[in-house]
Amino acid sequence: MAVALHAYARRGALEQIRYSVEELSEDVNALDIQHMTAMHYAAKRGFAHIVHYLHDKRADLEIKNGVGQTALTLASQANQLEAVEALLKRGANAQAQEEHGITALHRACLTGNELLVRTLIKGKADPLAIEGFAFESALHYAAREGHDEILRAILEHVKQPHDIPDHQAIEEERDMLKREQGESAYRCGFRARRLDERNSRGETALHLSAANAHLQCVKVLLQMGTESWK
Repeated sequence: MAVALHAYARRGALEQIRYSVEELSEDVNALDIQHMTAMHYAAKRGFAHIVHYLHDKRADLEIKNGVGQTALTLASQANQLEAVEALLKRGANAQAQEEHGITALHRACLTGNELLVRTLIKGKADPLAIEGFAFESALHYAAREGHDEILRAILEHVKQPHDIPDHQAIEEERDMLKREQGESAYRCGFRARRLDERNSRGETALHLSAANAHLQCVKVLLQMGTESWK
């Protein structure tokens, strides 16, 4: 049964998984009641070797569970670095969005794991992507939680010339979508126009750092951020 395959994936039981798939012809992409696959469970528990095996058997990396999360998002949320590395190596989409446009990088910023964040950015996660719940980028998330080293990692990346947004193209597309679909669509799914982008409450990353008394974050943002934080 697929239920057994999911249970084996949760335990990291490779031999039982291999038997289920190769001898019993279990469907590696079978969904349980939560719309989870064996890949979801392996990623969430951090079993990189199971991730590799399941993908070899054609498990789909981009299936979303009941709340719109891919295996990569779950692994990032659970702070499972080895699983994240395995998924990215296998070609997982680092920019996949769950509900409200939240990405794996947003989730990773809440863990405090700088290496996890750097790994996702190296894997093409976009630090300036805006989610549609509070209209925040990964920069906002890290600032609120007080993760100064994560802020540093993000700022080191976004200050590179290749990562500067095409302002005119962004503005034109945003204006069109805002007219057609409203404010939420206007913000969700786009990149921040600048490092001092404001969230739905008018707060920048600097505001969030200061409001939560994260002094080191304030210092990093002032030292490495834009010349004028508003």
